[in-house]
Amino acid sequence: MRLRVPTELKDITLEQAQKVLLIDRNPDIDEFAKKVHSVAIMTGRTAEEIAEVAYIDLEMINTRIFAMINGDMSTPLRRHVNYLNREYAFIEDVRDMETGAFVDIDEMSKEDKYAGNLHKIMAVLYRPIDAKAGKKYKLKSYVKESTSEREERQAIFLKHMTLDVVRGATGFFLRVMQRCLNISDNSFPQLPQLTVTEVLAGDGILSSTQSQEGSL
Repeated sequence: MRLRVPTELKDITLEQAQKVLLIDRNPDIDEFAKKVHSVAIMTGRTAEEIAEVAYIDLEMINTRIFAMINGDMSTPLRRHVNYLNREYAFIEDVRDMETGAFVDIDEMSKEDKYAGNLHKIMAVLYRPIDAKAGKKYKLKSYVKESTSEREERQAIFLKHMTLDVVRGATGFFLRVMQRCLNISDNSFPQLPQLTVTEVLAGDGILSSTQSQEGSL
């Protein structure tokens, strides 16, 4: 059986990554079943089909998948993304984030909720552009938008956003918040040390400064 296995983060959708993470963190699923279902999700096959794959190949593919999901955290931030002919932008200056948006991200990022809320977190960080002038842009208010608007964006991101975008956005957000707010609790997932150096600039440009941290 020939399997198409993702080789880059851009080959993995947010939905695929989310499903694999939820399976991996489910204590009611045994280790072998986790591997079968994770590989099935990432290769677009059924669990029954993956059950026919040689065990050595199953192990190799599963290891490769998690190496990508848990690997290099230096993925660059993408400030603009387009899905279904609609443009969304990352919040221009994280320090100006609405309190309601920050509180929601903090709550959705608790360890037992983080994987299942990835698409919701991304819908806070990326929002429709209300106005644009050169490199500057104004995003639609998160706290003022309707529930249906928010849920529509979450659904779009779940299906169309790829893991490279998720990794870059969440890693960048966490680095800035930890530096600006001196966050030292366990509200967010544990972050590995990075060699990449980024800092938020008001015009949407990233510049090098001191070493920081990042995550998926």
